[in-house]
Amino acid sequence: MTVPFASGSVPRPTALAALASLLLAAACSAPPGADDDDGLPEFGGGAVQTPAAPGAGGAPSAVGTPNASAPVNDPVAPAPTPVNPNEQTGNGGIGIAPPASGSPSPGNQSGQNQGAGGSAMVAPDPNAGSGGSSFETPAAGGATSLPPNDGNQQPPPNDGNQQPPPNDGAQQPPPNDGNQPPPPAPVTTDCGSAFFCDDFEGVAAGASPNPALWSIMFNYSPTEANANVQVSAANARGGNQALRVEPMGRTGIFTSVPQNSYFIRAFMQIDEVGIGPVFIGAGTEANNEVRFRIQGQSFATINSVGSPQNDAVRPDAANSGNCPDCLPLVANQWLCVEMGIDSGASTATLWIDGVEAAVATAQAFVPQPANPTVFFGTMDVQGGSTGIWIDDIAVASTRIGCN
Repeated sequence: MTVPFASGSVPRPTALAALASLLLAAACSAPPGADDDDGLPEFGGGAVQTPAAPGAGGAPSAVGTPNASAPVNDPVAPAPTPVNPNEQTGNGGIGIAPPASGSPSPGNQSGQNQGAGGSAMVAPDPNAGSGGSSFETPAAGGATSLPPNDGNQQPPPNDGNQQPPPNDGAQQPPPNDGNQPPPPAPVTTDCGSAFFCDDFEGVAAGASPNPALWSIMFNYSPTEANANVQVSAANARGGNQALRVEPMGRTGIFTSVPQNSYFIRAFMQIDEVGIGPVFIGAGTEANNEVRFRIQGQSFATINSVGSPQNDAVRPDAANSGNCPDCLPLVANQWLCVEMGIDSGASTATLWIDGVEAAVATAQAFVPQPANPTVFFGTMDVQGGSTGIWIDDIAVASTRIGCN
């Protein structure tokens, strides 16, 4: 039950703790009249509470001071606090009346919000449950409870900006549009004892020949790629592809040989067999090499450029155009061209389809460097110019043959 107060009723706090305090105070009280101070205990620093006038249930009994060192078990409060001597709990009408209108509350003199024990004064909490005892209203300047989690205490929803943008393709290399050179193809592995060989089947049609083996020259200058030097499927001596070289100065492919005595074999198809063009060069560079060249009346010759004899041609009679022993070349027909370079003997030999066509001795031989450069292509000389097909190149230490 609840004892009526001047303004409303005291809500029912926890019953057991209040009842225990009441019984303890009653047992220890002196008989009526034995002590002039037989009233409510004083509050530290506060005024004595004046009991309310007796109501229908009779005058309230005096209440002793609870043990301030024993915390009250409050199932609602976040942590136990010392008992507030100003906060009375009980059940069945046990408690004290609130002060009269206009008088200060116990322990709240001069606008103070705390009693002698430092506890916050309490007021009814409309949100508290029937069995709770948390009636505190936050004091000015005091700690307050955290507000309900409204979602702002968590990271905002991932709007997509916190992750990398979708891969739009720019992070990958663009598709090969044909302008990028193809990756290096392995050098043909079935070369037997040859230093190297190439049948031009290892790269796509329209690409440059294998860059792991060949460098490209266009109009006397090395370059990475050029449309005048491309592998093509339009013609082939064996397999499906061959190298096509269009004329422009000195244009074709070149590479180095690991020793200065060696044999070259290449299949060639020449568009025109007019005077002048060079198709193979072996030596240091364009002005210091032994060549396979057309001279006279479409004759296959060895032309040596450099010391000791500058611009020598073998056979000698090829220059006159009257050379019954010279071997003429045929246009638009595959020819097996072989050259043997013997630096020890200072000689060079040329064979066409297995038949000896020319021999250059020491008087018309250009010494070879330790690692000679060999060139395959077409070079304009004496106004002669022609395109050429090249296939099945091989370079070895011994003669290779046309098989």
